[in-house]
Amino acid sequence: MPPDWDVEADVVVVGFGAAGACAALEAAAAGCSVLVLDRFGGGGATALSGGVVYAGGGTPQQRAAGVTDTPEAMLGYLRTEVGDAVPEATLREFCDGSVAMLAWLEGHGVPFEGSLCPDKTSYPTNRHYLYYSGSELSTAAAPAATPPTTGPATAAPAATPPAAAAPAAAPGAGTGPPPAPRGHRTLGRGTSGGLLYARLSAAVRGAGVRLRPRRRPGSYLIISVGSGNPSEGANFTSEYTAVRVYIHSLEEIQSFFEGLDLVPPGVGPVRFWTGDTPAPDQKAPTATFLAGVARKP
Repeated sequence: MPPDWDVEADVVVVGFGAAGACAALEAAAAGCSVLVLDRFGGGGATALSGGVVYAGGGTPQQRAAGVTDTPEAMLGYLRTEVGDAVPEATLREFCDGSVAMLAWLEGHGVPFEGSLCPDKTSYPTNRHYLYYSGSELSTAAAPAATPPTTGPATAAPAATPPAAAAPAAAPGAGTGPPPAPRGHRTLGRGTSGGLLYARLSAAVRGAGVRLRPRRRPGSYLIISVGSGNPSEGANFTSEYTAVRVYIHSLEEIQSFFEGLDLVPPGVGPVRFWTGDTPAPDQKAPTATFLAGVARKP
């Protein structure tokens, strides 16, 4: 007799960060019923990250910045970086599919932009969203990748007689392609990983995927400071020191309630939760408190 399962699905994804979200989207696109499980509320390391995707080979953002890059140049550099830690076929597939991979993310709502950071940095400012996230500038230019040799070996050509020696190479010749920036940071202020996750999470919900984050039964209250521009809330957050204050977009705050039943009126300004009627119109503050109450189904 078959076991009595509480939930069934064609594909079960365990972990709801960027990788889990992408797996769920691909499975749903293939016509599968999909269930996503997460030990916590979703987001994983992605939501806390800088939201940087390493991509190259001639992405639209690279071209917009005037950067020339090819899959072969990308492969040549990564060979230098990873050595034999990654199989050749895997590395080549990653480089050949890099442009399409970034386009896939954009197609699911993740924004990127080609404002180039001219210097090497661990993480660019909010003025730049394309940068050298690897060691492209400090590593000697790697030779362009060539297909592996197949078939029987052939004898090397005879040495050129001294009288017919080839002319000296022109300066700069044979040094390989110039280094290319390949760090594509999600277009969002601050550390952009929260936005990267929020957009993928929204796409997963829109694809009809079932989500089962793990939360204990009960009610949950989340209050956060929301602002379209974090710098606008700087004065408030620098003066308010009773607890640590985080600045999130409305989109990110809504994602915190993933898998819960929101109590009306949903996520909105705190004034909607302080009485039966909204407070009188007042001058907009530099930052808006957003709150919501939800119950685990």
